[in-house]
Amino acid sequence: MKKKLHVMHQHLYTKESQDLFIGEATHDIYDDYEQYTYEEETGAKVILRVYENYAQIERIGDVHSILKFIENEDTTNPIKSEFGDMNIDLFTHLYRKDDNQVVIAYDVLHSQDHDGFKITFMMKGDLNEYN
Repeated sequence: MKKKLHVMHQHLYTKESQDLFIGEATHDIYDDYEQYTYEEETGAKVILRVYENYAQIERIGDVHSILKFIENEDTTNPIKSEFGDMNIDLFTHLYRKDDNQVVIAYDVLHSQDHDGFKITFMMKGDLNEYN
């Protein structure tokens, strides 16, 4: 089924925010997770997998990344590009989900520094009901 999806990204410390995506996403329900799939303006495919205790965001484009968010845990996540492979370390402060929203607050860990972000996925309606 299709749903309206609005994805917002906010820097936790500067409070700067931006819309990452506003449009339609395919919504699929599996035994142990829900999945939302959409295409960014750049042509990259994004897959949000929403589990009971964690979320995973996979982005497939010029850069292929798989980021896993588990509340109060560090995760090491692979990123592949034409320039080579690397890992990115994340610490997830918050993971909340309900029927219409997923909120993830996390830090990107690098050396002694870290940057904090919040990403919010807001879903609305089953668009198939209106077709």
